[in-house]
Amino acid sequence: MSITSGIGLHPDCQAAVTQLSMKKSLANKDKAQYRYIIFDFENNYEQVVVLKTGEEAHGKTPKEEYEDFLGAWTAPNLSSLAVYDMPYTTKAGALHSTPILLHYNADNSSSNITRMMERIKRRMIAVNTLEVMRRTFKVGLVMSEETESDLEYDLVLKQLEK
Repeated sequence: MSITSGIGLHPDCQAAVTQLSMKKSLANKDKAQYRYIIFDFENNYEQVVVLKTGEEAHGKTPKEEYEDFLGAWTAPNLSSLAVYDMPYTTKAGALHSTPILLHYNADNSSSNITRMMERIKRRMIAVNTLEVMRRTFKVGLVMSEETESDLEYDLVLKQLEK
């Protein structure tokens, strides 16, 4: 599937998001219970691929799981895309979860002009890709943030509950 400017979305991306979204169905009960999917660009930005997946961490609170995800996702310190299945409690008190699409762009200054230009290119491509992924994956919330503090659990949860 073509995304933008010739960038393709590898079929594994849609398959992984579908598995994450449908994990509660009986047909998927024996498959891995994904909590998150981290995407990256491959072949000089020709294709978006699944870089890493994370399974549900039983015995941890939703906040602890989310913080584990952030640690795995923001560690490379690059512009990155991910889908996270965010658990929350509705106003009626029911437990629910919904996939959210996240873009993170670490805006670290670099004195090396080549690295700075690469970050700018990666960010521009990621932001353009984000909108198409939103439509393709049919997620509940899309967030594009530049600092880790904007991705804090309570802030994301408030956005989701709006």
